[in-house]
Amino acid sequence: MTSHVAPVRQRNLIAAGAVLVAVLALLTWAKWLPYFDKVPKVAGAQTLGPSFVTGVSGPPGPSLAAGLHYAAKYFAAIWPALVAGLLIAAAVEAALPGLGLPSVLRRDTRRAGALGGLLALPAMMCTCCAAPIAVGLRRRGASPGTALAFLLASPALNPVVLAFCVFVLPWQWASLRAITGLLLVGGVIALARRLPEMTREEPEQARSPVSGRPQARRPGSRFAIALTRLSLRIVPLHVALVIALGAARGWLLPMAGGLGATAITVFVVAVGATLLPIPTAGEVAIVATLLSSGFDSAIAGAALITLPAVSLPSLLIVGRSFPARVLAAAGGGVIALGLVTALTVQTLGL
Repeated sequence: MTSHVAPVRQRNLIAAGAVLVAVLALLTWAKWLPYFDKVPKVAGAQTLGPSFVTGVSGPPGPSLAAGLHYAAKYFAAIWPALVAGLLIAAAVEAALPGLGLPSVLRRDTRRAGALGGLLALPAMMCTCCAAPIAVGLRRRGASPGTALAFLLASPALNPVVLAFCVFVLPWQWASLRAITGLLLVGGVIALARRLPEMTREEPEQARSPVSGRPQARRPGSRFAIALTRLSLRIVPLHVALVIALGAARGWLLPMAGGLGATAITVFVVAVGATLLPIPTAGEVAIVATLLSSGFDSAIAGAALITLPAVSLPSLLIVGRSFPARVLAAAGGGVIALGLVTALTVQTLGL
């Protein structure tokens, strides 16, 4: 028995090392090198250019053509990160069953949540591209709090996006974006941890990461199976939802030129922005456009954190990996924080 276990463990250690190298290579290709080129340009120009999400005078009216145009622009912007997210999720699931995650990441503690958030910072992904990795973490035994912190922190505390805020937005807005990101990750995790579902095992985690026949396969086979399953589960759903939400974004974001901020309008924008998927840093260009085009600052405030934090596609992608009330708490927390931000900017006269 010992002679059989030792080679298996050695093989899993080698696979885990290969995963680390692959993760670094994928992030370098999909995120780090593009940002290395883009950050100096944004710093010099102090603009991210026009946003295809809203345009200058607001999003177009609902139509299939608007949805297809939005989907084409959206996936052209995010496809490297989506590919990297799927590959990383499959690699994590394939390589770690024999080793498991560190025990601290399997506990629902504040420390585990903080570590989950820290793991997200170098990924710097939008919520939909971070979602497959959150699924992979849950399947390998990460606690709901750890995986949820990763899912929220990746878009909300993206260090490059915060730098873009400094370059493009007034300093008060850049500071507010950083504060709301921290409040979101900490507040939603604290809220979700109070739900009894957070301590229960989910169906996707019913099998132990170190036992069961599927784990006896070689890492290459496990990787192919995991990647196929994730791709078939995520990609068609993602494409369909982006087309539908892109088509309806005129309803989700009622931003006619010069529109004043009524309570109903701000609430609709907060809810719609929470549902709509956008590329990384898309909210910075949108808020800059709103502020420069005469929109009420409360509308821009509602969009500041609700646009990047979560989206309907990302919540559905991770729907099997988290208790429903935890995801409802996350979505509701994002909307509530957007409304608080809108009230804050209105009160301060920003």
